[in-house]
Amino acid sequence: MSAVRTECDVMLLQPPSPPFVDIEREFQGGLGQGIKVSRPTWGHTRTPFYNHSLAWTAGVLEQAGYRVAYLDAQALRMDENQVAEAVCNAGPRVLFALVNVPSLDKDLELLAHVKSRAEGITVVAVGTTCRVAGEKVASASGVDVVLYGESEGSAPDIVEALDAGRDVTRIEGVWANDLDARELRRSGFVRDLDSIPMTPFHLLPMDRYHGQYLGAGHPVAPIVSSKGCPFGCGYYCPYPAAYGSKVRFRSPELVVDEIEKIRNDYGINHLIFRDQNFTLNEEHAEAVCREIIRRDLDVSWVCETRFNLVRDGDMLELMRAAGCEQINFGLETADPELFESVGKPGTAFDEIERVLELMRQAGLIAHAHVIIGLPGETWSSVLRTGRVVRSLQFDSLNFGFLTPFPGTRFYDEARAKGHIKTEDWSKYTHSEPVVRTERMSLAQLKLA
Repeated sequence: MSAVRTECDVMLLQPPSPPFVDIEREFQGGLGQGIKVSRPTWGHTRTPFYNHSLAWTAGVLEQAGYRVAYLDAQALRMDENQVAEAVCNAGPRVLFALVNVPSLDKDLELLAHVKSRAEGITVVAVGTTCRVAGEKVASASGVDVVLYGESEGSAPDIVEALDAGRDVTRIEGVWANDLDARELRRSGFVRDLDSIPMTPFHLLPMDRYHGQYLGAGHPVAPIVSSKGCPFGCGYYCPYPAAYGSKVRFRSPELVVDEIEKIRNDYGINHLIFRDQNFTLNEEHAEAVCREIIRRDLDVSWVCETRFNLVRDGDMLELMRAAGCEQINFGLETADPELFESVGKPGTAFDEIERVLELMRQAGLIAHAHVIIGLPGETWSSVLRTGRVVRSLQFDSLNFGFLTPFPGTRFYDEARAKGHIKTEDWSKYTHSEPVVRTERMSLAQLKLA
C-alpha cells in the first residue's frame, strides 16, 4: 500500500473490481465495461487502467493546496477490507469515489462498508455514471454527495463548502443526498481543459499500468487531448451523454508536456489517446503530432476516430511519423444500410475501403469494433456483416453486443418498447445480450 500517503485531507478512490468481473472503469465514456473473470473476491485480474478524470481531480485538488492521496485499489488488487483499512489509515475528511454502471450496486455496497468504518468521512460519488444514474447513486447509504459534473472542475469547491458547512448543492453539477435539496444541474463540464494541471503521476502507482494489446506487458498511460462527441451515433453510444456534444480541446503543447513527463520520469513510451475522435479537428491533431516530432519523443500510441474524419493520407503519414501504430474505428455493422442509418449516420459506407487503403499505405493497423444487435438488426444484416467484414480485411476486430446504456435515447426507447430484458446493470457488459431487436430475440442475437 505504499502508493497511499497518510494524513491527507482528501482521498481519490478507484474501487477494486467486484467478484467474478473486472471493471474497465475508463472505458465506454467512463461508464465502464465489465469482463467476466474467475476471481471470487474483490480485486482485479487483468491489467488495470486508471481513470483520467479521477486522476485529473487529484491534480486539481493538490493545486488548490489540499493534501491528497490517490488509492487505485484495482492496481493494488485490494479487497473491500483492505480498502476500508487504507482509507481509515489515511484519514481523509472527504473521499471522492468513482462508480460505474456494470458494478454500480457493488460499488455502492463497498462505499457503505468504507463509510461504516471511517468515522466522520464525507463520501462524494463521481464519474460519468453519476450523470446518468444520479438518483440511484444519491439514494445509497454510503454516499453523501453526488457530482453530476466533471469532478476535475468542482472538487475544490466541494471540499471548501464542506469544510465551511455551506450547502454544496449550490455548486454547479452537484446533487446532495438530501431529499429536501435534490436539484439536478446537468452541466458541470470543464470548459477550458488548459485550466486543468498536469496529471499528478507522482500520486499514482505508475508501475502497475501495463499494455494489453499496444505494448503488451510494457508500461502504458492514457492521454487526453480533447473531450466531447457531436455525432448522431450518440443515439446509442455513451460518449455525448458522458462528455457532452460540444468538443473541448487541450493545447497541443500541454498534451505533449504530459507525454514528455511520463516518458522521461517513468519510462513509459506506450500511450492510448482517450479522445473520442482524435482527428475531429485536423489542425489540432496535426499540431499534437508535430510537437511530438519536434521534441523527438520516441513513443508509440493508439487513438480512435471515425472513417469520415480520415480525410487524406498526409494526415496518416504524419501520425505514423509521430508514433501512431493503430487507429480504432467504430465499424459497428458491415451492413451498408444499417451502417449509414444507425451505426454511423453521416458517414457513407464507401468511405471504409478508401480509409483502409490509406491505412495500409501509411503502415498503420486498422482495428474495428463491431456491434451485434443495433436497432433494425436482422439475420440478413448479421450475415451481410459477416461476409463484408471478411472482404474489408481489417487487421483486427472485436465483437460485442449492443448495451442499452442509461443516458442514451436508445435506452429510453428500448425500455419503453419492453425490449430491455433485464435492469440488472451488472449484465451490461457487451459480453451477453440484454436488449432484443424488433425481429431478433436475445437467444438469436447470442447465436448470431
